[in-house]
Amino acid sequence: MIVRVHGLVIRVLPYRESDALVTLLTREAGKIGLIAPGARKVRSRLAAHTQLLRLGTYILYRGRSLYRLDQADTTALLKTRLHDPLVNQRTMEMLEWVMRLTEDEVSDPFLYDHVERSFLRLDQGEPLDVTWLIFQLVMLSHMGYGPSWDRCTRCGLSDDLKAFVPQEGGMICGTCLKHHPPLHNVTLLPPRLVWVLQQIVRTPPHLLGSVRLKPENVELVLKPLAQFVFLHVPVRFRTQEVWRGADELIRLAEDLKRARRAPGTGEDEGDVS
Repeated sequence: MIVRVHGLVIRVLPYRESDALVTLLTREAGKIGLIAPGARKVRSRLAAHTQLLRLGTYILYRGRSLYRLDQADTTALLKTRLHDPLVNQRTMEMLEWVMRLTEDEVSDPFLYDHVERSFLRLDQGEPLDVTWLIFQLVMLSHMGYGPSWDRCTRCGLSDDLKAFVPQEGGMICGTCLKHHPPLHNVTLLPPRLVWVLQQIVRTPPHLLGSVRLKPENVELVLKPLAQFVFLHVPVRFRTQEVWRGADELIRLAEDLKRARRAPGTGEDEGDVS
C-alpha cells in the first residue's frame, strides 16, 4: 500500500551497510518509522531527504512493521543556525521531547502543527528562549501534564492569580497565598505575564503569531517550569541532563582559570634559578 504523508525527520540511525532508519513525525499518521534504502550512499537520491530536520512530503510503501521510503520532496530547516551552540542545544531538547512524549502511529494534527511551527520559529530566527518556552507550554498542556495557568490549584478560582508553585501544579491566587503560604518555592508572576501564558496555551499553533516577552520574564518562567517538569512528567530527559552537566563543566573550567590567574599563584611569574 502506498502512503503519502507530510512530515518532519526527527531521528536518523544507520542500518545495515548503506540504509538508514528514519523516524518521521507526520500530520496524517503520527510518529512512524521507515527504512530508507541506500540513503547513506554518497549518490543516493534519498540521502538529502533523510537528514535530520528535513520537512516535506514523503511517499512510502507500507511494510509489515516499518514503512519503506520511495520518493520525497523536502526542504531543510535550521541549515545555518545549528552552528550556534545554543540553537543546537534547544533543538536537541525539542527533538527528545517529541521522541519520548509521543506515541507511535497515533495521528495528532494539533501536535504536529505545534512541533512544525516551533522549528519554523527557530529557522526564522525568532528569540530562542521564547520559542523554547512556547514549545514546552503547549506540549505539556496538550499531553495532559499541565500546569494550571488559568485557575488556582487550591481553590479553583480564576481571579487574582499571583504565584506559580511547581510542587502544587500551577498557579495559586492571592487569597490562598496570603492565608496559607506554600512551604515550597514560590515564583510571583506579573498579571500581564500570566495573561500571555494563558493565551499561548489556548491559541491553536497556526494562529499564534510572534510572541514578544522581556528576557527577564522568560527567565522568570523557565526556571520554575523546569522544576515542574522534573516533578510531574514521568520522563527523564537525557539531553537536558547532558547540557546541564556541560554547563557545570564550563563553570568549573572558568573558576579554575580565574584561580590560576589570581595573584600569588605563580602562574604569570618568571622562574628564578
